[in-house]
Amino acid sequence: MDIYLHPIKIHINMFTTIGRSIPRRHYSVKFPQTSAPAPTVGQFRNPLLHCFLLASSTYIVLHTVWLSLEYEHREKELKKSTELLESRIQTYVDARSTADKSKKWWKFW
Repeated sequence: MDIYLHPIKIHINMFTTIGRSIPRRHYSVKFPQTSAPAPTVGQFRNPLLHCFLLASSTYIVLHTVWLSLEYEHREKELKKSTELLESRIQTYVDARSTADKSKKWWKFW
């Protein structure tokens, strides 16, 4: 060996020679190195069913809440409309009753 070799080269050479001298360990249990089989359509049945059930139940709950809110809103509108129409009818009835009192009863015969 040359004395004037670079110290890094000596260091690298030491590890390459050491790595070759250590034998590999052989395990008693050997696992087969096979690739995973491709998934089938049947494997997606349960996840798709759960997704569908969750989406359906969410839709039903939200639609029920929306219908109840819409019902309350529509009921308020109809009550306002009913009160307005009742007040108009009451004014017509009051006007008619005051007009009938001013007329004499025998003029209707």
